[in-house]
Amino acid sequence: MKLIHFIFLLFIFFSVDVFSQSISGIVNAYAEVTSVNVNSVELIDASAFQTGDKVLVIQMKGATITTGNVPGFGTITNQNSAGVFEFAIVSGVNNLTVSFQNNLCQTFDVSGSVQLVRISVHTDVVISGQVTAVPWNGSTGGVVVIESSNSITLNADINVICPIESHSGIS
Repeated sequence: MKLIHFIFLLFIFFSVDVFSQSISGIVNAYAEVTSVNVNSVELIDASAFQTGDKVLVIQMKGATITTGNVPGFGTITNQNSAGVFEFAIVSGVNNLTVSFQNNLCQTFDVSGSVQLVRISVHTDVVISGQVTAVPWNGSTGGVVVIESSNSITLNADINVICPIESHSGIS
C-alpha cells in the first residue's frame, strides 16, 4: 500500500512539471487594426493569426485631456473609447481580414490606435523567465495577455516597459 501512495505522490509531483508549459520572452502577437466591422477587423498584417486563436481587441488611445499651462493639465475630460477592450475567438482569416465567432459588443475608433493581440492561452503555465511585450510604438505592443484555465506559476517577472520616446506626444 505504501508503494501505491509513493507512485501516486510521484505522479502528482511530476505532473506539475510534465504538463505545465514553460514560457518566457514575448508571448503575444500584435497587429494594427485599420477598420472594425460587426464581427471582424481589417489588419495591416494578419499573418500571426489563425482560426481558433483567442484574441484581445483593444483601443490604446483617444482620451481628451485638459491642455495648456493650467493647474488641471492632463486631467481626462472625456474617456472617449480609450481603454475599451474585448475578447474574441478567431473564426477565420482571409487576407487581411480576421473574423470572429461572435459579434463585437464594444465600439472602437481606429484613429485611437486599435490593435489585435493574440492571447497566450494555457491550461497550466509556468513563467520561467521574464515575460515582456513588444514595446509600444504608437500603433501596437505594450500589452501582455496570458490566460490559464488552471494555474499560472510565477517563477520570474512580467515586465512591460514603456519606452521614453512613446511619451513624446499626448493623445
